Amino acid sequence: MSIYEEFAEFAQEMLVEFGTQASMTVTTAGEFDPVKNRPSASTVETTSCLAVIITPTPFENNNARVVKTTTGVFNKEPIQGATLNMGDRSWTIGTVTTVQPTNLPIIWFAEVE
Repeated sequence: MSIYEEFAEFAQEMLVEFGTQASMTVTTAGEFDPVKNRPSASTVETTSCLAVIITPTPFENNNARVVKTTTGVFNKEPIQGATLNMGDRSWTIGTVTTVQPTNLPIIWFAEVE
């Protein structure tokens, strides 16, 4: 077992202990139907996961402006544009970062708003 496999197991254990049950919902618009002159029905796919939302922390971006970003930590790969639902709160998933020093994904981070 490599050190990265151990990190992956540890990250999953931490999310099981400290994470919250959540769901990611992806809505895909249907294709345009020229006969009916409107899009066909959209599809909704929901995936369950464990997630932790980290309190926004200010940082200086590339334009030397101080901004606050809320970050989510996930045990499954989030999809940019999906909706994260935790209890009665929801966020839109933005930029996704995969911690993957080898071909083994260890954990996922995503900006949420």
